[in-house]
Amino acid sequence: MVQYNSDFLQPLKLVATIKQNVAESNVRPTNKQSLIKNDHIYKGVYEGWYSVADEAYLSENEVIEIDDKDGNKVKVAYDSKHPVVWTKEDNYMFKLSKFKDGLTEWLDQGVIHPQKFEVMVRQWVDDLEDLSVSRQRNRLTWGIPVPGDNTQTIYVWLDALVNYLTVSGYPNESHDWPPDCHVVGKDILRFHAIYWPAFLLAAGLPLPKRIQSHSHFLVDNTKMSKSRGNVIDPFERVDRYTADGLRYFLLKTGVPHADCNYSDLKALDCLNNDLADKLGNLLNRCTSRKINTNFPDLFPALNQEILETKFSPEDVKMYKSLQQLPDMVDEHYNEYNIYKVIECVMMYIKWANKLIADNKPWQLKKKEEDLQFLKCLIHVVMETLRVNGIILQPIVPNLTDQLLGRLGIPSNERMVKNIHFGSKEISERRLGKSDGVLYPKIVTSNKPS
Repeated sequence: MVQYNSDFLQPLKLVATIKQNVAESNVRPTNKQSLIKNDHIYKGVYEGWYSVADEAYLSENEVIEIDDKDGNKVKVAYDSKHPVVWTKEDNYMFKLSKFKDGLTEWLDQGVIHPQKFEVMVRQWVDDLEDLSVSRQRNRLTWGIPVPGDNTQTIYVWLDALVNYLTVSGYPNESHDWPPDCHVVGKDILRFHAIYWPAFLLAAGLPLPKRIQSHSHFLVDNTKMSKSRGNVIDPFERVDRYTADGLRYFLLKTGVPHADCNYSDLKALDCLNNDLADKLGNLLNRCTSRKINTNFPDLFPALNQEILETKFSPEDVKMYKSLQQLPDMVDEHYNEYNIYKVIECVMMYIKWANKLIADNKPWQLKKKEEDLQFLKCLIHVVMETLRVNGIILQPIVPNLTDQLLGRLGIPSNERMVKNIHFGSKEISERRLGKSDGVLYPKIVTSNKPS
């Protein structure tokens, strides 16, 4: 959720004067002014299940019965497992049920990703009921009073969602709305894929072009909760793994469509294996003076003839496929499947490491007749690192900056378009200075969870 900015209160202050003549206002109608003006809100009675902790009313399908710690049967919210109570009270209601057709038309544009969440949203749309958009103030004292009725508090999600508009510059003419994509957790998908677009439809405003929902990181298959004491401290993990390391692990193991378990043991294994042993070791091996004694600190040019005659057909095919890699990972990035980007990259990094192991450059350097083959081998490995370093920049920006700098790649040649320069266009060039080990192996005395 975008944090409140200093302009957020302005539209709320305007709401306080419901009878204000909008035509005479110096600003365009806000979301909630439009809802009132267009007769989408009415005073009614709500009766049903309510979760205080979730601040949400729930349908019968969203409530289950479980045994509490004392063996008593209790009703709880299906998703959060928080207790619910049956409540009946006067509220202001939003005519959500009127917007089934508009929401369906929006969904038909394929705006919900991943697709499994679209199925869920369509089920909600099929069962729309009018939405309570206020709470009795004697029960909910914090929050903004309903304009003209101090006995009611505006429903927090109605207020909070409006902030997307204000952050975009609304109601100024120069506002940047709608967004290309909203990234939200699956537990607040209903608010962003049902309530928010319905509010926007009612206000006559365009809808987001895409809703990207993501799943959760669990601990021992349980949602993190301060009350349970199973919360992972991200700041402590950044100190332990570095910011890039933590980003890499979370993006590799966190898939949008399914929950996954966080584990420090898995993090240690992943980072030591991928970043230290594979990526870092590969950079160290191909830039080591122990191997490149005849041409130290150089990114050699490619000898096409040697590539075609000295390497296996499978290795030549793999190397040439580097030029198609940007197109391959572009779809994964666009679908927010970052773990698939990492899978593609690590496939090439593992292959390049195998090239080093199979061809033993530390032996090739000993014979004059093998030096051209050695230079070609080093070029292939460095080029593999260059291409994949560019691709990995959004995932591990600090590590890739160090990697590309060591390979002597200037900052103006690190865009995706530069990958398509092709190996044959990279002439022999000097390497950059070494900043030491790319990603030191993690050794910890703390017992990992």
